[in-house]
Amino acid sequence: MDTPISPRNIFSSCGALLVVLAALAAGGAAGGAALWYKFGRAGPGGQAEPPASLVYGRDDFTQLLMDKSEEDVVEAVGRPDRTSEDSDTSYWHYHRRTQDSVTNRLDDDAQVVFRGGKVVGVNY
Repeated sequence: MDTPISPRNIFSSCGALLVVLAALAAGGAAGGAALWYKFGRAGPGGQAEPPASLVYGRDDFTQLLMDKSEEDVVEAVGRPDRTSEDSDTSYWHYHRRTQDSVTNRLDDDAQVVFRGGKVVGVNY
């Protein structure tokens, strides 16, 4: 037998949708990014991943990731756009997520280098 839909559930769902729409209308992309961060899919440990649109300066990105584990990197900046490996090294690529402070241009690629399960470098 079908469960009846209560008016309370309908208004609750509609209220959440209205909040999302209002935030998008008021804040545009920034509002959408904030909502994604707050209500986005969960990463490791149930933590929401940071929005993919977040852009870091090169120095900040490097400092944030050096000596971190793969899990720590995902928690800090999200999943990579692409990965590759060779015999003892893993490479994670983040596209247009970092900015050159001299030219103010977005980097096409930031390559995070892992050896022994830890970040040992970042190439731009």
